[in-house]
Amino acid sequence: MLPLTTQIPWLAAAQAQLRDAISQDRLSHALLITGSPGQGGEWLAYWLAASFYCELAPTSRPCGECRSCQRVMADEQPDCLVLRPIEDSKEIRVDQVRELTAYFARREAQPRCRQCPTKDARRADAGCRIDPR
Repeated sequence: MLPLTTQIPWLAAAQAQLRDAISQDRLSHALLITGSPGQGGEWLAYWLAASFYCELAPTSRPCGECRSCQRVMADEQPDCLVLRPIEDSKEIRVDQVRELTAYFARREAQPRCRQCPTKDARRADAGCRIDPR
């Protein structure tokens, strides 16, 4: 995946809208980022997640270098889980979404937000859930 500081021209407008929403504390509780494979939708979801966890944060532009940004990019941030089809399945299963919901419900820590970027959301009844705290 590209570094978080990469400038992707066709995502600039989406990034600007997200930066404005973050700075005005008006980010929706859920976002569905769509696009054709390889056009940066997954990268944009990671970029958004890193925006919340960046140690320079909350910022509208993640640094991509701090430990928190690195943890998001490595799928190691405890409150940012990526929902992907498992095993040989091509779809995200309902049980996966249920497990995710239960996971967030039982978390004792109250982070700024909880996120779940969903890979290929067209195949699931889920998107990028952002649960502000």
